Amino acid sequence: MSNALAVPAVTAALSTIVQSAVDACGLHPGAIVSPRLLRDSSDIPTVGVHLYRVTHDPALSAIGLPGSPSGADPGQPPHVALNLHYLISLRGNTEWETQQLAAACAAMLHVVPILTAKHFADAEAEHPQITGHDLIAARNQVRITPDKLSIEELNGVWALYPPGSFALTLAVSAGPVLVNGDSVASGAG
Repeated sequence: MSNALAVPAVTAALSTIVQSAVDACGLHPGAIVSPRLLRDSSDIPTVGVHLYRVTHDPALSAIGLPGSPSGADPGQPPHVALNLHYLISLRGNTEWETQQLAAACAAMLHVVPILTAKHFADAEAEHPQITGHDLIAARNQVRITPDKLSIEELNGVWALYPPGSFALTLAVSAGPVLVNGDSVASGAG
């Protein structure tokens, strides 16, 4: 289980992996990967790694909760199991660059299906804001899997953004991320 920095640590690790994929494309200028929303405001290729939805992991959400059929494990603090859903939005200087970025990112995420301690260490080196996360020591593994969105779902998501901001998009989810409830609840009492 992890502290609340686990969610931004997963985003940072995913961003770092995607950055290595786009760097391997050899574009000049190189593409910039950012966890921010993708904006069409520059001549530099950009890739947005945007966390747009957080859901409870259906298999792990009730395990260990007081009153659940499995009961609470007295040796384990309560936790919430989360799945993180990302849109990876790609914009190159040309349509060919955009498609190249999409292929490189999809291939990299296929060959890196699990976030490892090295991924989190690399992410922390590049994103000091996540210092203090404890995912490196977590017992469960965070898996990256393709997320299938229908045209209606994708249209619904993109309708929330400013007109004209749509870009070629990959959807992935990462999880489960187990967040320790005691680390948050101790401040609520």
